[in-house]
Order: sequence, then structure tokens, then C-alpha cells
Amino acid sequence: MAGTALRRVSQQSWMQNLDRDVLRPLGITSISSSSNSMEPGHGDVARPYLYTPGQVIPLPFKDVTHIAAAAALNADARGLIPWLLLLTNEGVAPDSTVLLSKGAFRDLINPRMSTNATPTEQYGLGWLLDRVEGHRVAYHTGNCDGYSAWIGFLPDDGYALAALSNQHGFVGGGPDAPLPLVNTVAMTALRHLLGLHPPPDRPAPPATSPMASAPVTAVRSSLTPSDLTGTYHHDAYGDITVVLASGSLELHYFSHSWPLVPSGNGGFTFDLYAFGATYPVTPMFLHEWGETVLALPLEPRVGWARFQRRA
Repeated sequence: MAGTALRRVSQQSWMQNLDRDVLRPLGITSISSSSNSMEPGHGDVARPYLYTPGQVIPLPFKDVTHIAAAAALNADARGLIPWLLLLTNEGVAPDSTVLLSKGAFRDLINPRMSTNATPTEQYGLGWLLDRVEGHRVAYHTGNCDGYSAWIGFLPDDGYALAALSNQHGFVGGGPDAPLPLVNTVAMTALRHLLGLHPPPDRPAPPATSPMASAPVTAVRSSLTPSDLTGTYHHDAYGDITVVLASGSLELHYFSHSWPLVPSGNGGFTFDLYAFGATYPVTPMFLHEWGETVLALPLEPRVGWARFQRRA
């Protein structure tokens, strides 16, 4: 959403803004958002893999350029070092260039809301905020098919850390699934730097999920499947098309398609395979202000994304 807003205000792409305001001032040349730079034959590129118990499965490269601000930064360890130093120095680059005032930097890690992911985790401006045995830590994770990343810093202790992996995921998903490799590596390294004992067992998930409550305004039961077809738009996620094929609804998103299976409550479900696991998704067609809206639970900390049907 922020990437879309930035593009509209500046009339330049998210990557052009990032390159001008962050990467070039930091002297970083090895970070890009180009999908071409990750294809075979383009230099020293780590190929994506999925780890499952007993085997490692190679995955095809996934082009996520359409959501570049969310998942399309291609980075290496060398390119991240100036960024990590910027974090430990509260917005001042290694050459003393001030990219962000101290007040603005501290505002980034000022808690705004609880995430409900753990009893203590909160969210600032782009950073997840928690504590490691009393030490403040600001961090964020990133995942794309075959890749995982963790980047964070301890604002009171002067440490910053990035963990990158070209394997991710686990089969099964759910609250009992193991944490991705980069999470374990990063937290173990931070504890070592702080001189703390080994990490405790993974805490139990919250009793209720922030995604548990659905939108309350249901679509009219008198609508037929053909009434739900069309293209639905979201400014950040793009377009989703719902079509009627052989009497059944299908959902199309970029190169992907899923059959919508009717559920007992008048809604639909489809299975989404991502990050090495299969997740049931329950889209809802809503009737709001005379318009049909497609609502999807895409991100646990964000809630239901509403796609407006185009005229």
C-alpha cells in the first residue's frame, strides 16, 4: 500500500524512489527489484528451494515484481551492511550523511498497535517490535517461494543483524509448524551477542487469531454465481477476476487460478499453496453501499482486503 501511494505521489516507481533516497546515498549497488537479475545466467544468484522433512526440493523462480514494495528486493550480505549500519546509527549513514532525523527514526519504532502474534509483540512504522529478555528489538521478516529473510536491530544495544536463506517453509503449516530457518538463526545470534542463554521453546500461539472474525455484511443470498463474476480491483494487490466455468466459479490472479468450492454457509473456499504449505482461504462476497465486494484474508496483521468490482 505504501509503495502504491509513493508511486502516485512522486510519479516515479517505488524502486526509483528507493534508489534515489536510500541506496545511492548509502553507496549500495548490489540491491535491485528486477526479476531478471534473479534468473539463471545472471551472476552469482542463489536458487530457491523448499525444505521438507527428509528432502530439499528446487523451486521455480517466482516473479513478484507487481508487489515490488512488499517482496521484490534482491539483496546480498555485502549490500545490506550499509543499511545495518544506518539502523545502528539512528538514520545516519556510514559517511555521516543524515538520511533520517533522529526524531523521525525513533518514530519508526514507536509502538502503534498490538499484532496479537505474541503477548508482547507490537507494530511501529514498518517494524515489528518486541523484547528479548528485556532488550528492545525491531525487526521484520520476508518470504517468497524458496527464499526467507530476517532483518532487525536492537536500538538500545547497538546491534543489527540480517539473516538470508535460499530455502524456507515447511509442510503442513499451522501453529505447530517449526519456525523458518532465518528466524532461528537470527534469534540465536542475537542471544549470543547479548550473552543470553539459549532461546526457550516456541511460545504457544494466541488463543484467537486476528483473522478469526470475518466481515459481517454478507452478500445477498438471492445472487447467483453469474452475479459474482467480473474483475475486482485493489490498489495494492491489483486485479482479481472471477469467472464462471462449466457452471462453477473460478478465481484468477495473475498467472494463478483456483476453483471456488461452495461451503455450507453460502460462502466459498479454495486452497492456496504458498511457502511450502497449503492454506484454506475463505473469500467472501459482500454487498456494501450497493456494490459487490470481494473480501480476502490475505495478511494476518492487516485483516480482510476488500477488492471493489469494476464497472
